[in-house]
Amino acid sequence: MRQHDIDPSALDNFPSPGASPSASPVDPKIASRLDRLSSAFDRRPILSGLALLGVTAIGFSLAIALFDRALPSTDGWAIYWPYDGIALALLLITNRRRWPWILGGVVLAFVRGERNAHDPLSEALIDISCNLVETLLSACLLPPFRSLRRWMMEPHLALRFTLFAILLGPALTCLPTAWYFSGIHGRFWLLAMKWAFPDALGTALWTPLVLTLVSRETYDIFRFKALPQTITLLAGLFAVSWFTFDQASYPLAFVPYPMLLFVALRLGFSGAVIGANMLSLVAAYFSVRGLGPFHLAAEGWTDQQSVVLQIYSTLAMLFVLPLSVILVERRNFAEKLQHALDEMKNLATIDQLTGVANRRRFDEILDTEWKRAIRDATPISLLMIDADHFKSFNDRYGHVAGDDCLRGIAAALSAKPLRQHDLVARYGGEEFAAILPGAPAAAAEELAEQMRLSVLESCVTHEGNPTGCVTVSIGCASLVPAKGMSPAELIASADRALYLAKESGRNRVCTAAPRLVEPMQRPA
Repeated sequence: MRQHDIDPSALDNFPSPGASPSASPVDPKIASRLDRLSSAFDRRPILSGLALLGVTAIGFSLAIALFDRALPSTDGWAIYWPYDGIALALLLITNRRRWPWILGGVVLAFVRGERNAHDPLSEALIDISCNLVETLLSACLLPPFRSLRRWMMEPHLALRFTLFAILLGPALTCLPTAWYFSGIHGRFWLLAMKWAFPDALGTALWTPLVLTLVSRETYDIFRFKALPQTITLLAGLFAVSWFTFDQASYPLAFVPYPMLLFVALRLGFSGAVIGANMLSLVAAYFSVRGLGPFHLAAEGWTDQQSVVLQIYSTLAMLFVLPLSVILVERRNFAEKLQHALDEMKNLATIDQLTGVANRRRFDEILDTEWKRAIRDATPISLLMIDADHFKSFNDRYGHVAGDDCLRGIAAALSAKPLRQHDLVARYGGEEFAAILPGAPAAAAEELAEQMRLSVLESCVTHEGNPTGCVTVSIGCASLVPAKGMSPAELIASADRALYLAKESGRNRVCTAAPRLVEPMQRPA
C-alpha cells in the first residue's frame, strides 16, 4: 500500500471515552482524496516537495510572527519554545522521504525570523542547526505517527517521549549552543539552562497538541452530543487554573492537577493535551505579571523561579501522558476481550460443519420471534428442509462426501435473498430449517420453491436419487400465533408438510394448514 505524506490513518477514529468502540473510521471520501493526492505527489516528487517546503516555510513564518508577540517571556527569554515541538510533530506524521522538505521549510522560516531580529548570521546558523539536530534526533528515536491510538500503544511510549524528546534532545543540543554563546555573552550554565528548559517545555506541550489536532478523537469530543461535557470540563479546568494563578497569597500551584486528571479520565488524551496547554498558558501569563505561586515578576524574577514554572508545566503533560496510555491499553484490552467473548458466543451458535446457525440458535430465535409475533399480531413462517435419500448418498459415496453435500446444501439455502431477520439453521442430521418472521404463507412458499431450485441447480451427483442429483423436500407452515400457543405447533405443522412432500415423491414444496398436526414418521 502506498504511504502518504500524511498517512490517512492518522485521522483514524479511535473511540474516545463515552464513544462506541465500533465508531466509523475516516470518511471514505476523505481517504479517496488523500489517495489521489498521494498519487499526484508520487508522480511529481520534486514539485510536491517544493510545495511542501513552501507550505512549511509559510506556516512557520506565521507561527514565529504570532508567538514572538504572544508567548510570555522574561528578560527576553521565552518561557517555552514551541517551534521544535511543532517541527517534531510534523516529522512524526510525515513519511521520512519528505523530511528534507519539511526541515528546509523550517530553516527558511527561521532564517527569515533571525534576519528580522538583526542577529549576526553566524549566531543564527548555530541556533538553527542546534534546533534541527534536536528535532531530528527526537524524531528518529520516537515511533512514527499513523493514528493516535496506534501511537499511544507503542511500547514504552511515555518513557521514550520523556527521555528522548523532553530530556535527551534539549540536553544534548543546549551544550554546544551554550558553549558558543558563552564566548560572546558568558554564563555557560545559565545559557544552557535557558536553552534547554524552554525547548523541553515546548516539545512536551506542542508535539502532543499537533498530533491530537490531526486525530479523529479530538473532533469526537467536540461533537454535538459530547460538546456540553467537553466545554464544562475544560471551562472548569480554566476556572480552577485562573483562580490558582490570579492571586499571590496562597501556594496553590498543584490545585489544578486533580481537575486535569479528571479531564483526562473523561475526555481522553486529546482533552488532557488541550487542558495541559491551557493550564500552562494561564500559569505563564499570570506568573510573568507577578501573580500566582511562582512570582516571576514580583520584586524581580529569578532564573530559579522561571525553571520551576517550566518544570511545573512540563509535569502537567507528563502527569496525563502515562495515564492516557494506560486508559488506551485498558480500553484496547476490553475490546479484545469483548471480541473474544463475541467469537465464543458465535462459535456456540454456529454449526461447525455447515456454517449456518445450529439447533441452539434456532430455538433461541424461534422463541424470540414467536413472542414478537404474538405481541404485534403478525405472521411467522417456518420451513423444514430435508435432503432426499441422504442415507443412500452416505452409503454410496462415504461420510466425507456426505459432509461436503451438507455444506453445499447449506450454501444453496443461504444464497437466496433472505431478509435481515430471517434465519437458516441446521436442525439436525441432514435436516435444515428456515425461520421467516413476518412472512405470510404465500411469500414463505415462494422462497421455499427458490431454495428447492437452488439445491437442484447446484447439481451434486446422486445416483441413488431418481433425478440423478441431490434434491431437498420442503415443508412450509405459517400462522399468526396467539397467547397460549406454543412454537411447537408451528414446528409440528411444518413437519407434517415435510412428510407430505416426502410422500408425494420428494423434490417438492408442500404447505400445511396453520393448525396443530402431530408429526408422523417420515420416510428416509
